[in-house]
Amino acid sequence: MDRLVCLGLSHRTAPVELRERVGALGLGTERCPGVEEHVALTTCYRVELYAYLSDGVEEAREELIGVLAGTHEVDRSLLTDHLYVHAGEDVARHLCRVSAGLDSLVLGESEILGQVGDAFAQARTAGTAGPVLSLLFRTAVASGRRARSETAIGANPATASSMALALAEGALGDLGGSRVLVVGAGRIAMQSLKAARGRGVTQAAVANRTRVRAAEAAASFGAEAYGLEQLPEALEWADVVVTATSSESPVLSAETVRATMSRRADRPLVLVDLAVPADVERSAGAVPGVRLFDVDDLRAGLDDAIGSRLREVPSVEAVVEQEVESFARRYREL
Repeated sequence: MDRLVCLGLSHRTAPVELRERVGALGLGTERCPGVEEHVALTTCYRVELYAYLSDGVEEAREELIGVLAGTHEVDRSLLTDHLYVHAGEDVARHLCRVSAGLDSLVLGESEILGQVGDAFAQARTAGTAGPVLSLLFRTAVASGRRARSETAIGANPATASSMALALAEGALGDLGGSRVLVVGAGRIAMQSLKAARGRGVTQAAVANRTRVRAAEAAASFGAEAYGLEQLPEALEWADVVVTATSSESPVLSAETVRATMSRRADRPLVLVDLAVPADVERSAGAVPGVRLFDVDDLRAGLDDAIGSRLREVPSVEAVVEQEVESFARRYREL
C-alpha cells in the first residue's frame, strides 16, 4: 500500500499566500510518468493531491514534488517546508478524517464532504481515478456520511460562511439593520446569504460576473442583484461584503474600495474574503474605515462555535478507524 500517497498544503501548514500560488496541486501531474492515478482536492483551506504511484515509490514521489514545484514556479525548498506527505494506510486515515470534518478549519463542517465527492467526480470524468483511488474516495465519503449520521459532530452549525457573518457582527455589532452584499453565486456564497438571514439581516444583495446568474441566486432570498460591473454601486450601498468567487484574480481592488469609501459619509465597511485565491486586494484593508478579514482570520472566531463538537471527536475517530480497516481489507482484494 506504500504506493498510495497524499501531498498537501492546508490552513494548518501553509499561509494563504502560498496556497494561492500553488492553486490546484493536480496541475503538471500528467508530466510525471510515475503517477498511475491521481485526484486533486482543492478548497479554500487546502490543496491536496492523492496519487497512486508506480513501483519506484520514493523516486516517483520526489519526481512528483519537483514537477509540482516547477509547474507552479515555487521554490522546491519553500514548498517542502510547508508540504505534508502521507503514505499507505495513513492516506486513507487522513482523507477519512478530512471528509468527516476533523481536519477542517471549522470542526465538523459539512461543506468538505461535498467537496471530496466533487473532487472524485471530476477525476472520474477526467479518467485519472482508477480502482485504487476510487476505493479510497468512496471510503472517505462513507466515513463523512457516517460521522454526521452517527455522531453530533455536525450539530450547532459553524461553517465558514456562518463564521464570516460572526466576524462582521463582531466588528459592527448586531447586523439586523445592516446591508449585506455577497459577491459570488456558488455554494459558499449562498450559504453566506443564508447565514446573514439567520442573523436577522433583511437587506441583502448578490453580485456576480453575470447579472442574470446573480438574479437567479438572489431570487430565493428576496435579495437585490448586481453584475460585477455594478460593484462600485453595490459597495456604496453595503455595510458588509462577503466575497466567495472562483476568480483567479481579485475582483475588488484597493482603488475601488478607496473610491467607494470617499462617497460613504464615514460609514464603516466590513469585507470578509472567503476566496482562495483572494477576491480582495489585501491593501484594501488599509483604507480608512475598512475592516478586511480573510480565510486565515476565521480561526480566531471559532472556539465558541466548536466547543460542543469537540466532545464528539472520539466517536468520529472510531468511525474513521472502522472505515480505514474496511479500506485496507478491500484494497488487499483488488
